[in-house]
Amino acid sequence: MKAPACVVALVAGAALSASAIATPLNLSPTKPDVASAFIDVSYVAGGGANNFAAAGFAVTLTMPDMSQTNFVGSFNLTATIDTSGNATGGTLTVTDGMTTLFSSSNLLQFGFGSMDLFEFVFESDGNGSLAPAGARIGTIMVVGGLMSPGGIPDFSQSFATQMGFGNGNADTFLMVPTPAAAMATLAGMGMVARRRRR
Repeated sequence: MKAPACVVALVAGAALSASAIATPLNLSPTKPDVASAFIDVSYVAGGGANNFAAAGFAVTLTMPDMSQTNFVGSFNLTATIDTSGNATGGTLTVTDGMTTLFSSSNLLQFGFGSMDLFEFVFESDGNGSLAPAGARIGTIMVVGGLMSPGGIPDFSQSFATQMGFGNGNADTFLMVPTPAAAMATLAGMGMVARRRRR
């Protein structure tokens, strides 16, 4: 029994556009939060380690009490992303120009979506003043001008912003565990404590 031509075309089309399937993490910024701007982005399809790079200026720190500090610092993020949009590693460094605020060499999660959205979750290495070792750091970055089909990054081909005209903006923040995750962690700690008493 032969499959109808339209079914074959749909399956083939889905296979060819696999890298364009948006898989956002749906992160929400929390405080402390560092806003960065004028970010240049480049991606080399099939380029190996750290084939995705984003560099720009960190400009504003917002603390939980909503107080703000403006400065000219740096935002640097690298990642190794395959042609299907799967990340296997990365680094993050955000500074205020004198002090490292966020730092990591352990990328835990990566997602992307429409409007040229890139989302990252890193594990802090403890070298930044805003995130203790082991804490989760989130970065939400939107980059204009990539000309992605449908506004969704296409990792099957190389892309870049025009160097010197950084069109990207990002929020990098200390992630706060959800109440459910915090309760699960506390429950797990209680079980460990109970086992140690025995």
